[in-house]
Amino acid sequence: AIKHEVGADALALIVKSGMLESDKISIATDYGTNAEMALKVKDIIYTGSAAAGPALEGQQIKHGTLASPFAISDIEFEDGVLRNYVLNEEMKPDPGDLVNPKTGEILEEGMIRAKGITGTGVIALMEKALGHGLVELPKIKTPDGLIHLQDKITFSERDLKEAGKAIGAIRAGHITLCAAAGIELTDIDTAYMAGAAGTYMDAEKAQKIGLIPYSTEKIAQLGNTSLAVAREILLSEERLWELQDIASQIIGTHIMFATAPEFRDAYVLELAYWEEGMPFKMFKKYLKKKGLPSLDEPISNPAVDKRVERDIPILGEEGLHVLERVGTYMTMVVDCPECKKCIRVCPNEAITIDEENRVMISTDLCEGAHCQKCIRACPPDKFNWENLEVFKAPQQE
Repeated sequence: AIKHEVGADALALIVKSGMLESDKISIATDYGTNAEMALKVKDIIYTGSAAAGPALEGQQIKHGTLASPFAISDIEFEDGVLRNYVLNEEMKPDPGDLVNPKTGEILEEGMIRAKGITGTGVIALMEKALGHGLVELPKIKTPDGLIHLQDKITFSERDLKEAGKAIGAIRAGHITLCAAAGIELTDIDTAYMAGAAGTYMDAEKAQKIGLIPYSTEKIAQLGNTSLAVAREILLSEERLWELQDIASQIIGTHIMFATAPEFRDAYVLELAYWEEGMPFKMFKKYLKKKGLPSLDEPISNPAVDKRVERDIPILGEEGLHVLERVGTYMTMVVDCPECKKCIRVCPNEAITIDEENRVMISTDLCEGAHCQKCIRACPPDKFNWENLEVFKAPQQE
């Protein structure tokens, strides 16, 4: 690892991108929860972690899911209506339904069904929706305030804000690294994308929405660099010590965004843009006023080098199986009046109640003491967290 929040994933990204062997100014980003990134200027590498949150991995989006079979991973518009592209069992996109995004009417049934939408699908949807007038930040301009995809999957204004916060954090991170290096975003020659989102994301759409510096003409999609380097380490202990030497050299130029005033100023502007609808022209004006690197207009037709088709190159004979929920369940039996208010108010759909009045709370979805909406919604003395215990599955004979 390099330092606290920038760990082995970032190191793998730096090594596998090839940026160490190039004299060009380049930036590499692992598009995931931590959004680890590295900027190379001459012989110096500046690193940081934007903590973009889980929106790019499908969480925090109502119908969001990890990149896995039967998830919407891309969106295109055809004559004003929306074509879904859904990952098949080999993790390659197949054409899904053609849908009227304002009503959900299916105009043409596709060859594959969908269970949710990935972070990359969200990015594609936002870029197309902004371009086709379905979104005028921070509002969705449809009769019900929803964008309709296939299989009753929808995208709401709340989802829009969650994704906007993640995109804004990454762009603010890029701005902060450039400020630390004393360069402009327009000086960056090449952008490297890694991680599952970085693999399946449409690079041109990602650039138009701000996930890649607007003026960067060369983009390379690298796949799962962490997995690739982990394999190298397993095959050679010497490789581990080589990587540790590289990590030691990078520590001195790590930027902690949590305490960087440049990140604070840039991210406040990002929130104003995504959540309050501040015009982009004003956004750029305030960046200049704060003395931060400026934003250009998105270029057309960047040169995209997609080096892999999927983030995990070899799936093995058994294929890929994704565990959707990996947390435990907390449970208790209650004298329930069957009003179901606790279920309705839960923002993450973490609560179920079975026919025996057994409450089941999924711990990986529950926001805990930060939320407590279920407790406030339930009649007094019916829902008491002190009675919760870890659910144990019945033993099979």
